[in-house]
Amino acid sequence: MMQAYTENTLKLPDGVEIRYTDSGAPDTTNYTTLVGFNGTGFNSYSMVGLHEYAHKYHVRTVLCNRRDYRGSTPYSDAELEELYAGDQRFQDRLALQIAWLLEHFIQHENTPHVSADRAAGGFILMGWSSGNGITLAFLGSPKAIPRQLYETLEPHLRGLVLYDPPVQALGFPLPGGVYNAFADPECATKEQLFDHFVPWVSSHYKHPDIASGLLSGSKCTEKQTVSKWTDEEKARYRDKEAALRSWPPK
Repeated sequence: MMQAYTENTLKLPDGVEIRYTDSGAPDTTNYTTLVGFNGTGFNSYSMVGLHEYAHKYHVRTVLCNRRDYRGSTPYSDAELEELYAGDQRFQDRLALQIAWLLEHFIQHENTPHVSADRAAGGFILMGWSSGNGITLAFLGSPKAIPRQLYETLEPHLRGLVLYDPPVQALGFPLPGGVYNAFADPECATKEQLFDHFVPWVSSHYKHPDIASGLLSGSKCTEKQTVSKWTDEEKARYRDKEAALRSWPPK
């Protein structure tokens, strides 16, 4: 049976709200808090299965819906223009908002410090797919965080999980000859792009040679994770409108 979890909305100092699910703290004083952020098109409700295993491994799991995704504050048009333009102010704002989120858990949830041997306690940040852009904005924009807040967070930051990051989140160009669902020439609209994106991103591929780093190049396969979901799960886990808003205009 899946472990119970709570659903919460945190209001940050700038008025932005972040929706998250929370396993709660395990019955120990040296637990680790895993704070995760969803990728494109799928919200963090699709990851709630992690809560089932949290306490067994002395972990508290906090799974956040990125802005624009269900229950979290949408980006303003001005913020989206910054995103499309690659404006550093967008990254700095993200960094500060994540810092406030972590500060809340330190001040109000008594998140443990990282242990002396760095084997327990503290926060481990996790981005899933494009959610890595959130965690890397936080770690890559230290000047956006006021000194006092920085010093509050530093003893609690323990690690980072890059869970299946796309090359774009890491700042690398796409390798040549690889199918890109975000730029399919057969799609005339962003809505069509999303309809191609879902089966592509959730397919199970047999790549020709793992050691070489070559990809199969297929648009999708018959085996897809989303095909296993019920209609209720598809409705709960997918956020099409959020994906369409955060994609640059086609």
